[in-house]
Amino acid sequence: MKSNILIAIALLIAVAIGGFAWTKHQALEATRAELAATNAKLQQAEARIKPLEASVETLRAESAAQQKSLEQLKTEVANAKVFLEVEKESGVRLRDELAKTREAFALAMKARGPQAASPMQLPPGMIPMLVRPQMPLRVERAPTSGAALEAASPARAAPAPAPR
Repeated sequence: MKSNILIAIALLIAVAIGGFAWTKHQALEATRAELAATNAKLQQAEARIKPLEASVETLRAESAAQQKSLEQLKTEVANAKVFLEVEKESGVRLRDELAKTREAFALAMKARGPQAASPMQLPPGMIPMLVRPQMPLRVERAPTSGAALEAASPARAAPAPAPR
């Protein structure tokens, strides 16, 4: 009887150990399946990351180029502002000089008297004359098509040969 009880207890312990081992095995298999799924997702994520990293590098390079361009444009704008300020100051100075010159001219005209008031009057003995600039003569080769395209122009006399 004692041995039957011991066999029954040993059998119960063996069944309990077997059940515990089976439960642990099931948990291990579930963990392995989760690990495999996680590894697959990790590989997919890594595959997606590589092209993104390349595009990030491209975008960084573009950003650096745009930043450099922006700095250059800021410098150009600053230079343009300085140039405009200098030009404004020059314009003010020229306007002041022009006003002073006009005043001096007006004073000079008042001092000369009424005969100089009309700019169309010429001093005695001067005759107005139109000056026409001489146009250089241009000689071109006639077209070879045989049809005259322009009106004929008078020919120039050739210089006489030198006597021998």
